[in-house]
Amino acid sequence: MMYQCKDCNWLGPEEELDWDEVETCMGFDKVDICPKCFSMNVVLIKEEE
Repeated sequence: MMYQCKDCNWLGPEEELDWDEVETCMGFDKVDICPKCFSMNVVLIKEEE
């Protein structure tokens, strides 16, 4: 799977993503973080077939 950061346009595979756990009202949730600018504005752009 390929991901892209909407803030710095970083593009890379899921294995390169950083992540953090944030507490929500439903418990803890894993959030993907851009390895270049540390933004949480990362989106999936292509799934492998």
